[in-house]
Amino acid sequence: MEDKTIYLSGPIGNGGKCSPEQQIANVRAGEDLYGELMEKGYSVFCPHLSYYPDKRWKDLGIKRFQFGHDTWLNVDKQWVWKCKYFFYMVPEKYGDSKGAKMELEWAKAWGKRIFTRIEDVPSKHEITI
Repeated sequence: MEDKTIYLSGPIGNGGKCSPEQQIANVRAGEDLYGELMEKGYSVFCPHLSYYPDKRWKDLGIKRFQFGHDTWLNVDKQWVWKCKYFFYMVPEKYGDSKGAKMELEWAKAWGKRIFTRIEDVPSKHEITI
């Protein structure tokens, strides 16, 4: 089976520096790209989706699940390593992200094929099992 995994890297909360409104806008931008990448036939790891359980845990005051930025980056680092491809949401279009810049450096160091425009991502048409 062909490896069609792709990591979607971009701003979420920028280490707690974003307003709640900006954070939601960032998550929505990630969700849209997630759909576009799936439509092209990829299995997408989208860290933007971690926003929902993280917010719920904070709202409910579940302290044991309130992870810091470093913990999230350690999780993301594993997924960048595992995914064959890497999509970087460029700051000029999507906004700045300290974490995404680190992820991009990991992807470069590990020789991942990196995309910055959805138009440049080749279509895989379908996922076969």
